[in-house]
Amino acid sequence: MTIARLIDLLDFDEPAGKHVREGMTVVQSASALAEALLWPDAIKVMAHALDKPTAVRWAVECVVGVDGNAVSLSDLGRAALDAAGRWAGESTEVNRRAAQAAAERAGFDTPAGCCALAAFLSGGSLAPPGIASIPPAPHLTAATVAIAVILAAVVDAPAEAPVRFQRFFNAALRKVRPLASGSPA
Repeated sequence: MTIARLIDLLDFDEPAGKHVREGMTVVQSASALAEALLWPDAIKVMAHALDKPTAVRWAVECVVGVDGNAVSLSDLGRAALDAAGRWAGESTEVNRRAAQAAAERAGFDTPAGCCALAAFLSGGSLAPPGIASIPPAPHLTAATVAIAVILAAVVDAPAEAPVRFQRFFNAALRKVRPLASGSPA
């Protein structure tokens, strides 16, 4: 996705728009936003720099505590993270549908539920099996990953969000670099 398309898609407000411009890569744009401490915008852009399984894996890692501070999880939340992780490891239709069910049970208002929802929105059809296919928009996985990561940063300790955003962002950067070099993330 070009940065121009991403800028249109994310509908940046004025502060973010000042830091992102045509000709920048997605990672350069996300980094510029991070340098400006516009963390939610940086996370949204960074989610688009990763392929879908890597993005979902990143979100799961943020929720389980990439920064050493796991988000408080219910049993349903843990099941949703497990389902999202299974899909990220083996992106099958069975695992995608299992992630949908786990997301619904955990709740779309939780970081774990959003991780599983991101896996479900990765492809296939939004319609139930046996109904005419309704493919999800290509950007929905990245958008939902961003929501999961943002929620993970603020849900339990909002005062710590800036530090957590930075750690989460750096974790994504470590995943982008191997992808760019052709190495596994």
